[in-house]
Amino acid sequence: TLPPGVTYQGCQLLGGLGGSCSEAGGVVTFTITDTINPQDLPAPTGGTVEVTVTIDPLTGGTVTNQATITYEDGFGNPGLADSNTDDTDLPSLVVEKTSNAGGFVIPGQTFTYTITVENDGGGPQDALDLNDTFTSAPGLTWQSTSIVPPVAATGPYDLPQASDGVSLAAGGSLTVTMTFQVDDPLAPAVTDVTNTISVASTQQPTPLADAATDPVVRPVTIGDAVWEDADGDGIQDAGETTGVDGVLVEVIDPGGDGAPGGGDDTVVGSDTTAGGGAWAVAGVLPGSYFVRFSGLPAGYELTAADAGGDDSADSDPNPATGNTAVFAVASGVDQDTWDAGAFRRASAGDIVFDDQNGDGVHQGGEPGIAGVTVDLVHDLDGDGVRDGGEPVLQTATTDGLGSYDFTGLAPGAYLVTVTDTGAVLTSQVPTSTDPAAVTLASGDDHDLADFGYEPAVYGLDLEVATNGADADTPTGPLVTAGGAVTWTYVVTNTGNAPVANVAVSDDQLGAIAGPPTGDTNNDSLLDVGETWTYTGSGTAVTGQYGNVGTASGDLAANASDPSHYFGATYVVDLEVATNGADADSPTGPLVTAGDTVTWAYVVTNGGNQPLAGVAVSDDQLGPIAGPPTGDTNNDGLLDIGETWTYTATGPAAAGQYGNVGTASATNAADATDPSHYYGATYVVDIEVATNGQDADTPTGPL
Repeated sequence: TLPPGVTYQGCQLLGGLGGSCSEAGGVVTFTITDTINPQDLPAPTGGTVEVTVTIDPLTGGTVTNQATITYEDGFGNPGLADSNTDDTDLPSLVVEKTSNAGGFVIPGQTFTYTITVENDGGGPQDALDLNDTFTSAPGLTWQSTSIVPPVAATGPYDLPQASDGVSLAAGGSLTVTMTFQVDDPLAPAVTDVTNTISVASTQQPTPLADAATDPVVRPVTIGDAVWEDADGDGIQDAGETTGVDGVLVEVIDPGGDGAPGGGDDTVVGSDTTAGGGAWAVAGVLPGSYFVRFSGLPAGYELTAADAGGDDSADSDPNPATGNTAVFAVASGVDQDTWDAGAFRRASAGDIVFDDQNGDGVHQGGEPGIAGVTVDLVHDLDGDGVRDGGEPVLQTATTDGLGSYDFTGLAPGAYLVTVTDTGAVLTSQVPTSTDPAAVTLASGDDHDLADFGYEPAVYGLDLEVATNGADADTPTGPLVTAGGAVTWTYVVTNTGNAPVANVAVSDDQLGAIAGPPTGDTNNDSLLDVGETWTYTGSGTAVTGQYGNVGTASGDLAANASDPSHYFGATYVVDLEVATNGADADSPTGPLVTAGDTVTWAYVVTNGGNQPLAGVAVSDDQLGPIAGPPTGDTNNDGLLDIGETWTYTATGPAAAGQYGNVGTASATNAADATDPSHYYGATYVVDIEVATNGQDADTPTGPL
């Protein structure tokens, strides 16, 4: 069984013994396969087994080794076990090196290593040889060395060397204290400092060593600024560069509970903002911290925290506590984004006044109106429109001079609107925009939200159009009789006040139904600037048509407007004559077959509009060429009262003949007319019979 403090190296059987050996768990087992028979031997003899070990570093004192043998006799019975032990006193040195740096070092720090060398062996340790690896430990500068008990050492850094002849009696010890300073600045690649001491002696020629390692911690600077959040949105926007000086900023260790409060917080550094709101706390070690902002100048408040999702631009402290969230600080990594936004309360107001010249601008001599209620609405989306869910924050009533004021407002978008719950402004209309959109920045005193009022005037105007034409006088647009007619009735407000209960009627059609188009705010009031359009429709009648539209509304005089159209008819008539006869039905005139036949196509206008594009064709003859006779004014139009005559000729065919003429014109239905003649033939025939036979050829009858 191997004792503590040694390391197994190997085993073997000597003296010709057969068998094997192995080690497991600190126990070396020899299995001897030879039989040792006393009848074969003149005297008890045996072989040797051997175990090789090395003494572990720092092992001293006495090493005790125990061996045990078990066996069976020639009959397979267990023999009596036997064991033996051996105690060996080791010439032993023990060395230990510790640091008082506190678990880490920082650049510029001075600290000490304590080296203890002890002789735990049974005899002296002569010619002590101590060596320190200071020269291979980057980042350290040696300061001093002391030895207890004092020895006359002349080695590097005053450490005993072998040549110094220093001995250490059994049970004796030596303490060396070495002071070092961490370099500042310290190379970035140095993450820890390690220093190793080794000791050897005549009796312990193999050096024993121990090392002390301390991680390097680089203190950091935490800081940023306190800035005036002009729009109060919690984000430092472009242009928001005004700092707030005089704010106390503290970097605080939250203690064991890891959270602000709880009585275990420790302030590790503080600063007061200056030079445009800047602050910085240096020398902060790695760990967990939070920042507290307090003591803001009079009138300032902290803005909302962590708005917008960009830590480099948002405000970090909770406005209720002034504390940021707890954050981690890593070695050597400065943090310069712990900032805070602050704002001042603002105000808005002005006057409700009698706008005597109606220009919407308050001028000297225009008096204020007292007793008018005004609401301040939070315009949450900043669109200048009162949306559902946007709350009324304050209500004010104008004083004797017509003035009002809203105070204590955070920066942001608002709407100011006159509500006049006391009906002071009855029969008055505004001359300026209501609501007034007001955007307040930090500390603003906005005094431009004024509202002018003047007496209400109610007026209407009506324009009636027929098929899009403003036809106040006849004839108006031409509309094909029987076609669709559309009338539009456009009503506008010519006053300065909304008109209620607007209605439109027509002296021919009666009431014109709504709803109209143009009520942009869907309030059923014809507001100033709105145009309402009503629509009526009908079927065009023949000839001149006129109608009058009328618009009416509460408190406004009726407005009327006439309109006209002309109901146009397009009718082409045709009469076809054969040799001068109107032969609509057979047989018509007799014409000797082969003689010339003359057809006359007489076209007249049966409507009330000239006809363009007149053409004549015959189902037997095809197109009938012009020009016709009868275009008295040579304008190419078949005018009312004109008769156009087309002519065609051809040889008469034998027998009954019929043809149909067709006249066509633009916008008119085709007109047709049939005609006939009978092609007469005159022929005599003779037959001669001989004795009753038709004997045109010989021999004829006998």
